[in-house]
Amino acid sequence: MAKKTILLADEDKELLKRLRALLSKEFKVLGAATDGKTLVSMARDLKPQAVVADVRLPLVNGIQAIRRIRKQNPDVCVVFLTDREEARYAVRAAQAGASGYVMKDSAADQLARAVHDALCGRMFVSPCLEFRIKNAPGKPALQG
Repeated sequence: MAKKTILLADEDKELLKRLRALLSKEFKVLGAATDGKTLVSMARDLKPQAVVADVRLPLVNGIQAIRRIRKQNPDVCVVFLTDREEARYAVRAAQAGASGYVMKDSAADQLARAVHDALCGRMFVSPCLEFRIKNAPGKPALQG
């Protein structure tokens, strides 16, 4: 069975190397972008099945980039990987079409599962954020 395709985005090049090593065991990593503008362009050209991106990217932030990507390809699955614990970011990510929100310090344990869940149509949120999100304004966007 062919591996599902994935595209990565984070401004930290070292983190991208670690993510590629972590995810390439289960997914075909098509490439990595260090800014949102490049991510949108790469997603248009490479047509990944999933995208893992930081919420905060230079040039075009991750949420704006995902909105643009989902306009081009509404079927792409999105998982945000971030250090932003505030529930408002996760709510905005879900409203932009994300299926996952994983904390960077939990990536080794949770990221592959979050991508698999997204590809299967399920939502994944790092457990440390679940309570905050359930009690945040706009929470209905996260139910799915």
